[in-house]
Amino acid sequence: MSAKISKRFPLGKILIFLSLLFSMTTMPLSTSSQEEIGSLAILELDSGGFPEIKMQVFARDGLGNPLTSLSEADLSIRENGQEQEILSVEAIQGGLRLAFVIDPGDGSFNTGVTLTDLYQKLLNDLNIFALNRPWMLPGKDEIIVLINEGGTINVFVPMTSDPESLMATYESYLPPIGEAREPEELGDFTRTSLMAALKEIKLARPGFVDRKEAIIHYTPGMRADMVDVAEEAISLGVPIHIILHRPAPMKYWDEALRPLAEVTGGQFFETYESPDVEPLFELLDSQRTQYLITYQTSLMTSEPRDVILEAAGGVKVTTEYSYEVLPPEVQVTAPSEDMVSREAINEEDSPVNAEPAFMVVSAKVSFPDGMSRDLQGARLLVDGVAVGQGTVINNQAEITWDIRSYQSEGWTPASFVVEVVDEFGLVGKSAPQSIAIRYVPPPPADFTPDENILLYITGGVAIVSLGLALFLFFNRSRVGAAFQDAREGIVDFVERVTGRRTAMVARAYLVPLEGFDEPPSKSYEVYGTTAIGRSRRHADLLFHIGEEDSPISRLHCTLLDEDDHFSIRDEDSSNGTFVNGEILTALQPIRLQDGDILDIAPLERGGLRFMFQLARLDGEERDHEKDIRITRPKHLMNQDGP
Repeated sequence: MSAKISKRFPLGKILIFLSLLFSMTTMPLSTSSQEEIGSLAILELDSGGFPEIKMQVFARDGLGNPLTSLSEADLSIRENGQEQEILSVEAIQGGLRLAFVIDPGDGSFNTGVTLTDLYQKLLNDLNIFALNRPWMLPGKDEIIVLINEGGTINVFVPMTSDPESLMATYESYLPPIGEAREPEELGDFTRTSLMAALKEIKLARPGFVDRKEAIIHYTPGMRADMVDVAEEAISLGVPIHIILHRPAPMKYWDEALRPLAEVTGGQFFETYESPDVEPLFELLDSQRTQYLITYQTSLMTSEPRDVILEAAGGVKVTTEYSYEVLPPEVQVTAPSEDMVSREAINEEDSPVNAEPAFMVVSAKVSFPDGMSRDLQGARLLVDGVAVGQGTVINNQAEITWDIRSYQSEGWTPASFVVEVVDEFGLVGKSAPQSIAIRYVPPPPADFTPDENILLYITGGVAIVSLGLALFLFFNRSRVGAAFQDAREGIVDFVERVTGRRTAMVARAYLVPLEGFDEPPSKSYEVYGTTAIGRSRRHADLLFHIGEEDSPISRLHCTLLDEDDHFSIRDEDSSNGTFVNGEILTALQPIRLQDGDILDIAPLERGGLRFMFQLARLDGEERDHEKDIRITRPKHLMNQDGP
């Protein structure tokens, strides 16, 4: 045996080496508890199920080992500074990144083990790991094989995730025949091999540690300090597992390798004691754990989102993503015709009774971003004015449109739009649809009297009228009382049977208070349900007719005759309707009380103020003067004439 082999490894040098390695193990990183979160890495973010977001996360403890447990309580997630709800945290199997390394140690002449022996041992173990009893997960694990042929590093199997390719490439290798020469300095072959493996692992990272990494080192032994290798492995968080392959024990070959494995967090195996390295593979398999975190985002914008994942203790990691949220699309499906005629059957039919009196507008709702969601409701806008609300079921909206206000004998054009709102508050509108509506009066009677018959009829009517007038004059006291009773009876009957207002008895009054150029001479009488606005086509009680800059909308609000009481409903006006100073919610009626103060738009914008008064129950009318239907706010005086 040569003098170099018989020379003992210096004890002082061993003590210095172990002292340095011990000092490394007492760094702050290693003092953390095994279950404390030491680091986090976001491996992947999937926004395909928006608004549910999934993140694949690698979490390690203070010693660099994967955490065995992680829960919602340990984490918090913020998007653009806003806290988000974590739905679940699920443990999943992640990948491994392993470097298998063969080196001749201090040379086959000294160790008695050839490179062929080491190659055959790794071939058997790789077959178990990759094929026969596979721990390797195809597509997840990354494997690289490096062989030191006595000073020359050969990356024989580049980093691969395919077990078949791994074994086919490795089996094609032919180790050099003969004894490996000795290194110039003890440990040179091992140091070069391990440093090359650490470099390859670092290069394979995507900028962070995305899977559990390790070096599995096959060697016959060497006798040299490996402080620099230990420092690099610890800084990268990569454990070095040593497989000391020898036919028989010779303790001084493991004096430097055993502490190298221990201080980097690796395992030490001697094949002459236990040729089976499956316990090492089981250990590596147990360290695959990663976590799939699912959370619900509350941000419904198309702006980029900065995501911060933070663990208890202040450990945090960031990423970002974008998702374009688009408003729903609305397509009108009915009515399909662009003209509608309201026809009266006979001369007794009024324009209000003409058919059809209502029209159903239907629309289909879709989501261009592919994300189906709930719809809060739909409404119909005609010429910019909301005229009805409807429901949305299975992405189909239906709204009933009351067209009884269209009473012109000519064609009246109108443009309507269906508007929907989704659960995120995004508004979708259909393209404007044009339609024309007209009232068709009943046809004239077939009988056409001649002039003599008309003359006789006219004379007869005149004589009867004169007689009736004389009778009423001489019996006016009795007839007046009877007529009053009859009138009230007719009013009551008509209102109960038809629910329609009559022009006989006022049921309430609007007393003008403020906002008029000149105070009206009397209050406005309300006979039943009455629409208020500035458009003859939409309203019954008119103000600011034809003034486009008026704060009063074309259809501003409606007084609703509810039989035993009156209500008021704002018709989604531009400037709102107020009762006793409180603004009304659009299209939601509230009950009126005698003496309520009504503001039709704010006074400071040119609106009008009234007092609502109910008619007296005893039949006596309140003392009101002449009705004035058209007024003009003071602030518009002298702009374009009186």
